[in-house]
Amino acid sequence: MKSRVGVIDIGSNSIRLVVFEKPKRGAFPVVNESQACELGRGVAETGALEPEAMDCADRVVARLVRLAEALKVSRLDLLATAAMRDAANGDILAGRLEAIAGQAVRVIDAGEEARLSALGVASGFLEARGVMGDLGGGSLELAKLKGDEAGRAATLPLGTLRLLAHDGSRKSLQSRIDRELDRVSWLAKGRRGTFYAVGGSWRSLARIAMARKSHPISMIHGFSIDRREAAKLCEVTSRATPASLENFPDCPKRRAEALPSAALVMGRLIAHMAPKTVVFSAHGLREGWLYDLIADHEKARDPMIAVCEDRRFIPRRSDGHAGLLFDWTAPLFADQDPRGQRLRRIACLLSDMAWREPPDHRAWHAYNRTLYLPMAGLDHDERAFLAACLAARYGVSISSPLIAPVLGLLSHGEIRDVAVLGAALCLGYAISGGASDLLGNIRLSFDGGDVSLEDDRDNPIMNVESVERRFDGLKRALTGTGPAIGF
Repeated sequence: MKSRVGVIDIGSNSIRLVVFEKPKRGAFPVVNESQACELGRGVAETGALEPEAMDCADRVVARLVRLAEALKVSRLDLLATAAMRDAANGDILAGRLEAIAGQAVRVIDAGEEARLSALGVASGFLEARGVMGDLGGGSLELAKLKGDEAGRAATLPLGTLRLLAHDGSRKSLQSRIDRELDRVSWLAKGRRGTFYAVGGSWRSLARIAMARKSHPISMIHGFSIDRREAAKLCEVTSRATPASLENFPDCPKRRAEALPSAALVMGRLIAHMAPKTVVFSAHGLREGWLYDLIADHEKARDPMIAVCEDRRFIPRRSDGHAGLLFDWTAPLFADQDPRGQRLRRIACLLSDMAWREPPDHRAWHAYNRTLYLPMAGLDHDERAFLAACLAARYGVSISSPLIAPVLGLLSHGEIRDVAVLGAALCLGYAISGGASDLLGNIRLSFDGGDVSLEDDRDNPIMNVESVERRFDGLKRALTGTGPAIGF
């Protein structure tokens, strides 16, 4: 399949259309649009969908189907989750939406919902291992994760809209949550592992945590906090009132009503499974649906490498130049571990991304695009490393205010690697101008602390001041003297 595919997720809180260019690893969404209809509100009390919510669903689905048609989507799936699954009149709404869309609405069962959400997390991280939790309006899906496989799963009636209908005290609500979690015996086996948090309410918790600690990257996917910090965040938020939450920094107002109960659910999950780390994921059911369509050989690809190799998203002047740069810079990183090698390869693939921008703005564009591109397979420390490195490739000093905020996420050794790799990439482009043939004739060697450039013949491209200046910058980066980068 090479054409656009899309999914309309008819959830308990909102209805969302996501269209992808084609089913492949690291696919970018062409469109991601949603509208809150709150189909799940009242289902727990009355057992039925409210008429106003059904009318809202009619209007929203009509628009989203028309939008998908205009985008020439070759495959469009309509998936309905807990609200329509649990409501006595869910089949009535399904019939209405099928008439509007001209195709079937697939009301997926709880196990399939958990599986797709888990696959979504698997698609967004390298070797995701631990427990995934997807908190929606109607239910909480839990699943074990091991690489790209979803293991044991459970669905609990702990959705935010259900919990909003609880008319007892906070203590009684906590007891209700604990009783449900106690049913999932395998949760305890996730201790000291990773908990992957999915869902809009939990993403709002991430926003609050990021604002409280002045986190330098305002992207939720891949943001992580340790168990102690997560437990404290959940305790404070679960005891807050919706009115007070509206004054919390970066708390979306439309989530304020549901956020205390959402925080209480996460807090009790943390108490039950005691994970080492909580990682927030922007990938969930819709990305899992896409991942299910991808061929096995495509699933095996590194999602970040897949994105970087696509010239439609990452412009560059020469396809072969990134590979040459990776090999060319290898002598500078003789003892590099697999993670470091991967980041160096990605940096080389991104290293020509701002070539079309005005020279004085290239570093800024490269830094910000690397920091905020919706790329899977990166945590925030890795984003910080790559963004700083790309700024350095375009001549920014390690002491520049541009990159200073993200350096706090890196170790001393990683900051040194940023300086060295950034200076080496800057030198490589000064020599080659992005032309693979020219760089292939120059060898970079590093032995005993001494770096040198060698070529097979008297090469006129080396006899210019700009190359000498950048070569001096690489020497400074390697020895840690002077402004490591900055040309």
